[in-house]
Amino acid sequence: MGKITSLDKDYPIVTSNKFGKGVAIYIGVPAKDEVLHPVVADLAGVLSLRKGPDVPPGVMARQIDGDHVLYLNVSGEPKVIKGKGRTKSVLFDKTYEGDFTIPPYEPEFVEGR
Repeated sequence: MGKITSLDKDYPIVTSNKFGKGVAIYIGVPAKDEVLHPVVADLAGVLSLRKGPDVPPGVMARQIDGDHVLYLNVSGEPKVIKGKGRTKSVLFDKTYEGDFTIPPYEPEFVEGR
C-alpha cells in the first residue's frame, strides 16, 4: 500500500493481511499527525470506517465499544480531551471528572460514558 524508496531497497511502510474475518493493516511510520493522518484518512475511506469521537487536532481516537475509547496523542504537545462525566483510565488507573489531558505521543484508554 506504500513504500519508502531511495534506500538500499524499497521497504514497505503500509501493508495489509487477511486475519480471521477481517484485515489487519500495519503502518510503519512515525506516530506524527502529519504522517499518520493522510494514511489513516485514506484507509478510513477505502475501508468505510465509521468516524470516531470528536478530538482536537493531533489526537486519534477510536470507540472500541459502548463504554471504551482509545486515544493516541500523535503531537508533541499535551492535548485536552473534552470529557462528559466520570471516566476511568484503564492504562493508568486514574479517574477523571470531565476533561483530561493526554501527554505528547502517549495513549489513553478510558472506560465510562
